[in-house]
Amino acid sequence: NCYEAIGKYDIVIEIYNCLLAELPKHEDTLIGYIYNNLGLVYLDNFDFKTSLQYFEMAEKIRHTIDKPNLCHTLIEKSELFFKQRLYTDAIKTTKLGLKNAEIYKDYECLLKGNYNLSRIYERLNDISNFKKVYLTIANLLKIKNNFSELVSIYSKLSLIYLNENNIKETKKYLFLLQKISD
Repeated sequence: NCYEAIGKYDIVIEIYNCLLAELPKHEDTLIGYIYNNLGLVYLDNFDFKTSLQYFEMAEKIRHTIDKPNLCHTLIEKSELFFKQRLYTDAIKTTKLGLKNAEIYKDYECLLKGNYNLSRIYERLNDISNFKKVYLTIANLLKIKNNFSELVSIYSKLSLIYLNENNIKETKKYLFLLQKISD
C-alpha cells in the first residue's frame, strides 16, 4: 500500500507476484484480494487489458469462495469501465456490485458504488438518475450518522433543484441543511 501510494507500481506488482508464487495453488480468499489489488494497480497505470484480466480472476474466485467481498471487486471493476468511457458497462457492473453489497449489508461498498453511479450519471448529464442516486446516498449517510457528507449531498441537491427552478424541493433540502447545522 505504501509503494502504491507513492506510485512505485512496479514494486507493488513484484510483491504481489511473489505472494502469488508462495501461496498454495488451491483457491484462497487471499488470492482474490491479490488479484483485485493487481487489477487496481494496472488500472492506475492505464493498462486496461491487464486490469480487466485481474478483476475477472478476482471475480471468479470471490464468486466461488468469497461472496461477501465480491461487491468490492465489481465496484472497483466498474471504475475500469468508467475510465474507458464504457458507461453502460460501468452502470451494469456497479449495479451488480450494489446488489451483492446489499445482501451482505456492506455500507462502505454501498456508498462507494452509489458515488460511482453518481459520477457516471453526472458525466452523462442524466439528472433524473443522478438525483435518485444522491437520495440513496443520503439515506446511507443517515444510517451511518455521517452528517458532514450529508451536508454536501443536500447542498448539491439544493443546487440541482434550484437550477430546475423547483423552489419547493430547493427549500426542502435547504431546510434539511439547516436542521443538520442546528
